[in-house]
Amino acid sequence: MPTCKSCGEKWSWKQTFKGSFTLEPSFQCPFCEKKQYQTKKSKRTCAILPFVAPFTFAALNFSSAPLFTVIGVGIGVIILIFSIYPALLDLSNQEEHLF
Repeated sequence: MPTCKSCGEKWSWKQTFKGSFTLEPSFQCPFCEKKQYQTKKSKRTCAILPFVAPFTFAALNFSSAPLFTVIGVGIGVIILIFSIYPALLDLSNQEEHLF
């Protein structure tokens, strides 16, 4: 789980997950209320996650698996992605651009 670089408090999974659904590029620390930004390395890692589910669907579809298996595994992969995202998030005090 991410740790605030200003106050040093470790965020819970629920706080991190809830904070990730904003349109702003920053996260607000639930403890000290200061802005935190996702690190460049964390952005790159998390940018791969949206592509995992479609590739899983495609691989299962080409393997001639039954439809209920494809849907079940696909939903499982999506749940897995949402559940590991907060653990992959790393924060810094300054915004870091990808390029």
